[in-house]
Amino acid sequence: MKLSKGDQIKVIHKEDSFSEDYQNGDIFTVEDTWYGGVQVKTALGLPLALSESEYEPYRETPQASLPEGEFAGKIAVVTGGVHGIGKTICEEFRKAGAVVCILDKEENGYFTGDLAEESVLRAFSEKVIRDYGRVDFLINNAMLTRGGLPDCSYEDFNYVLRVGVAAPYMLTRLFQEHFGENGSVVNISSSRDRMSQPGTESYTAAKGGIHALTHAMAVSLAGRVRVNSISPGWIDTDFKEYHGPDAFQQPAGRVGNPLDIANMVLFLCSPKAGFINGENICIDGGMTRQMIYHGDFGWTLDGSGT
Repeated sequence: MKLSKGDQIKVIHKEDSFSEDYQNGDIFTVEDTWYGGVQVKTALGLPLALSESEYEPYRETPQASLPEGEFAGKIAVVTGGVHGIGKTICEEFRKAGAVVCILDKEENGYFTGDLAEESVLRAFSEKVIRDYGRVDFLINNAMLTRGGLPDCSYEDFNYVLRVGVAAPYMLTRLFQEHFGENGSVVNISSSRDRMSQPGTESYTAAKGGIHALTHAMAVSLAGRVRVNSISPGWIDTDFKEYHGPDAFQQPAGRVGNPLDIANMVLFLCSPKAGFINGENICIDGGMTRQMIYHGDFGWTLDGSGT
């Protein structure tokens, strides 16, 4: 593992038997690195050079403080975890005992950065591995829209694809050798991966991309990590309850909320979903299964339809 200034190491094989400055089991903070080793400071403040055969990376894992739960001690990475569906996913993972590492463009307690930048993805993945040594669950949730044909530029269109497709691909690639046993990737797609409204090309293309990326990665990571995706329908991220037509137009009789998605995320990460791989699960209250025609079963199109 590549070490940086500020990382901690533990001496495991003292080579200088005459030195009293350090012993096996001592913990040091890295002051500088060089080819084949690191430099630290002794308790007396004196510089000490150690070869890489003398130490191993050290991470203090406060196991005793972890809450009990289905995912106690597991490491969950969630992109876009500050608001909306991502925030609820993080909350549910924490309730189940997992340690949550967030990557978001907005300020958060772990890592802030733009997912469209490769350097951010690399720095984030290095921090996670440096801090915890592995990843158990990767939830690719972050997304945005820049409109479509009426107003979306070439640059904006590609920016959305970088956040919505390239970032999930790259994070999976960066973490692929670091997943723990029974690792799981869950990609958040959308019911717009199969149906659309006007002017949504940037969002729809990205969601269709991550849908297809899911089964490709599931095959590439077969036997090591399961990869699935979820396609939410209408999800009110403020948990607003709807009544009247907004509710009963849905075959399920209501509009969805973030828990509907978070519950499925945690299920797909659990051993209960061990035989589900490369799958897309649409959670939309049944809307995409409902045939709608003007004048049929009470449905009416107002206006000219243009």
